[in-house]
Amino acid sequence: MRLDKENIFFEKPAAELVDGVLGDIIAMGGGDSINPMWLYVGPKLESGSVVLTLETADDEAFSEAVALGSFTLDDNAPVRAKVPLGVKEYLRIKASDSSTPTNATADKIVAALAVDVDFK
Repeated sequence: MRLDKENIFFEKPAAELVDGVLGDIIAMGGGDSINPMWLYVGPKLESGSVVLTLETADDEAFSEAVALGSFTLDDNAPVRAKVPLGVKEYLRIKASDSSTPTNATADKIVAALAVDVDFK
């Protein structure tokens, strides 16, 4: 899996993934005439969990945000999910419902869009 720096929502220590934390906004251009991207958030946590919501909107202020899906990052596996076609102009990721996420073995948890995801 290759990550493009322009497609990274955040790189944060697990302990910083608390309710209300927002990742960077990624300009997608809107429409569905692109190769669908994957959302990757990982590596998996050692303990705790955090719910991450992928949102899309027509403006950077996300005045009318639409949730595309919610994903739980926990100790089972990293999050790997296909981003649906037809997203609006912008994407962001928002953390909520966290229960003290920790990962002592990873310097940072990464949330990013990728063209492919290694499922090994």
